[in-house]
Amino acid sequence: MYRSFRHFIEKNSLLEHKQRVLLAVSGGADSMAMLHLFSLCEWDFAVAHCNFGLRSSESDGDQQLVEKMAKEYGKPLFVKRFDTKKYAQENGLSIQVAARNLRYNWFEELSSTLSFDAIAIAHNANDVAETMLINLTRGTGLKGLSGIKARNGKVIRPLLFATRTQIDNYVKEKGLQFRTDSSNLENKYIRNRIRNEVLPILIGINPSLIDSLNQTAGYLQQAQKAIGEDISKFKEVVYSQVGSEHRYSIDYLISYQYNKLFIAEEFSTYGFSVAITDEIYSSLYAQPGKEFLSKTHRMVRDRDFLIVSPMEKQNLNFEVEIFETTSIVFEPIPLKISLIEVGENFKIDRNSNTASIDFAELKFPIKLRVWQNGDRFIPYGMKGSKKVSDFLIDEKVPLHQKDSVYVVESNGEIVWVVGYRVDNRYAVTAKTKLVYKVALNK
Repeated sequence: MYRSFRHFIEKNSLLEHKQRVLLAVSGGADSMAMLHLFSLCEWDFAVAHCNFGLRSSESDGDQQLVEKMAKEYGKPLFVKRFDTKKYAQENGLSIQVAARNLRYNWFEELSSTLSFDAIAIAHNANDVAETMLINLTRGTGLKGLSGIKARNGKVIRPLLFATRTQIDNYVKEKGLQFRTDSSNLENKYIRNRIRNEVLPILIGINPSLIDSLNQTAGYLQQAQKAIGEDISKFKEVVYSQVGSEHRYSIDYLISYQYNKLFIAEEFSTYGFSVAITDEIYSSLYAQPGKEFLSKTHRMVRDRDFLIVSPMEKQNLNFEVEIFETTSIVFEPIPLKISLIEVGENFKIDRNSNTASIDFAELKFPIKLRVWQNGDRFIPYGMKGSKKVSDFLIDEKVPLHQKDSVYVVESNGEIVWVVGYRVDNRYAVTAKTKLVYKVALNK
């Protein structure tokens, strides 16, 4: 086991001589085996343990064992207790995802603060197989089928060469103490169902299944790397960024030979599932206007681009009062306000980001708010009223930008659709003496 451990580290260039390593030790068999193996090597290391407080006395027992062993090995120990349930509720996450985020964020913090060269995690070959099957069940691209990498940035996984059975045998052979997480026996999580129900059946069909899946993961990692080089070059051509918008040229996507794979791999990074990326692919050959949503992003199939932008939750009830003496508004959008006397040399600023309004028609305080369904106004140059929603369609405002359109309102009437058009009733005329000028500072 020790020779295989050293060989795997050297083969995958996980560590160099004299580098410092932070070991993530939970107290389970895998991490206790890793702790023992590192104690036989020359690398300087410290131990980090997370107490997630999810199993009451069991969690405390795990911490006590790790504290005991770190002391026996004479290694520095870092322990942190988390209120995992509270964090999960506040961030709308599952317990598993919350725990993952908490521990990796803390490991990165320790690593940066204390100058560790690597963070060692005790994932094994069975974890690779389980991850592949989980992703295959959910639907995935090459990335999801490539399993778990031996290195990802500072994170290294030096036990990926060993199966869970091999690790259990090593722990017994060396008489190592370890703790069993009772929640691993429950099948309410998909990984546990794969581990406890699915894998035993598949191993009955193929006793070498774990090795086979790990070998396949290796091939797929190489395939991903090979195709990834082509995809990276293509992204330089197809992708552009305008502000917070990520744009992908539809013409280039249609002509690209790996377009379906590119869409699955690229847009999964924005949180779009495989089922949705399949629909996004189909939208390339459909009419503009289709919209797709993930938890964090919105995508619109525009005329020439697939446009991805972060979800911005607008509070429709939020409004800002603007008084007669107000000269600057900072939130929710920046406005600069000035009063101008109409003289012989006065000229109206026709920039769409600037509104020239007849001051005498305003009733203060006026309001700034997000437009709402049912809003109507009389666009400058027209006689009849028009719904703001219809006006935005006529102006060809992309779907993903409509939620961020604001209006200025006076006495219940729309004065200005900000950045687009002033209401005809408030426009400057020959009788105007004072111009209320509002400029959007983009």
